[in-house]
Amino acid sequence: MELVKEVPKTCNKCDVELVVGENITQPHLDNSLYICKPCTRKYDQGNYRGKRELRLAQVKAYADENREAVRENNRWAQIKHLYDLTQSGWNEIFKSQGGCCRLCDKHATEIKETLHVDHCHETGEVRGLLCKSCNSALGALGDNVEGLQKALDYLKGE
Repeated sequence: MELVKEVPKTCNKCDVELVVGENITQPHLDNSLYICKPCTRKYDQGNYRGKRELRLAQVKAYADENREAVRENNRWAQIKHLYDLTQSGWNEIFKSQGGCCRLCDKHATEIKETLHVDHCHETGEVRGLLCKSCNSALGALGDNVEGLQKALDYLKGE
């Protein structure tokens, strides 16, 4: 049985001879169009650059039209990334706290912002949801028992 020799193929764009496995990309389905990797790369980059501005304009238009939805989506993505806490997990904590700050017991309806996720900076474990004031106070006191004890001693006049 005689093997049929493969006919040398050339790039349809630049006429360079193509070597299978080295400088050839996948041929088209009908095996008639062969394009070398440099020509493919050049086409892809030009195509990307040409569509980049259009895509950016589409993303900006969507963000402008859906500002609140995008903001809310980004908020939940950040909470998931920082605390590994899903929206349903946050809602469970919120319900278990009765919709109130874990420290001062102000209800979420009294607070202008949403409750913040409080977590241990050493372990990353979520402790609860706090209002901005309580969360800031904990942070200002070093987020530890010693800082809180010093504040208590000060308030007691010790």
